[in-house]
Amino acid sequence: MLSKSPQSTAASPSSWPEEIRQAYVEKFALAYCLIVLSFSLFFTPQSFNPYTAIPVNILLFMIGTPYWFRRAQIPHYWLNLTSQICNAGASLWICAFLGPSSHINLVAIPQLVLALMMFRRVHPKTTFVVTLICLLQLVLPLFPVIQTRYLHKRMKEEGLVILRLLIDVTVFGLTTYQFQIISEAWTKLLERIEEEKDLYQNQNEWRKKLLRILSHDIKEPMVHSLLAARNLKKKVPDAEAAVVNQIESAQISIKEMITNVELSNQDADKGASPHVRSPRVPHTIEGVIQKLGPWFESRLREKNLTLQTQKSSHVHTLQASSDVFV
Repeated sequence: MLSKSPQSTAASPSSWPEEIRQAYVEKFALAYCLIVLSFSLFFTPQSFNPYTAIPVNILLFMIGTPYWFRRAQIPHYWLNLTSQICNAGASLWICAFLGPSSHINLVAIPQLVLALMMFRRVHPKTTFVVTLICLLQLVLPLFPVIQTRYLHKRMKEEGLVILRLLIDVTVFGLTTYQFQIISEAWTKLLERIEEEKDLYQNQNEWRKKLLRILSHDIKEPMVHSLLAARNLKKKVPDAEAAVVNQIESAQISIKEMITNVELSNQDADKGASPHVRSPRVPHTIEGVIQKLGPWFESRLREKNLTLQTQKSSHVHTLQASSDVFV
């Protein structure tokens, strides 16, 4: 069975093979999930409210859905979509809890890159929706509800200074980690392309060699049979000459076909586009019917059919190779 052509693996992350793209998604989802859970371990005990803390921590945990449920019989699309929805909900709550100046909205940047990896060219409509959600996450501080919600529980400004620094470093680290994983996936993809390219070249060389062998092995006995038909033509009576002529014509046509195959193979060896070089000559309709008639005569007799033609006063010609009528 032939392997995939190297062109089938395009050089953009969104068109990578599914297993490479999904492996990237799982790695990043796990890293991001662990980071937000570590932040939650610090903030949750400070003002623990089970009606709020439990749902929020479930949302944070479900950001890692592509990794946690990677072995489940669930399509990757739904795992990835669940991760994005949970991230959007968690970001909304965290930004409201920490305040619009906490820089937590910046996590939308690596999430946007991840969303493009998940859905671009795979589900265009979902890509548009998720991209829009990420952009809304990025501008969350502009919404009034973010500025007023949990206002009485927020950290003081001196605490936010350190928190903003930690968040900025985290976003930078996540983005750097993304590029590292993309680089690794890109390297694997290039290695696969090279392997498939080598395999394709080996298969192509094998086919060319086989074609040369077959052409030679078929052409030699065919040439001898053509010579035998021409010798027989001199000895048979006129009544049987038509049959011998038909055999000779068939042998000539087969020889032309093999020659065309050999020439096309030579073009391929030189890197040119293979094409058939069989000369096209004019043929009359009556001549074509007369030439094809003997080939169908025995079949028509088997089915008790007769072929009748009527000459026309108009002369019609067509340009075609001689071997197409054999």
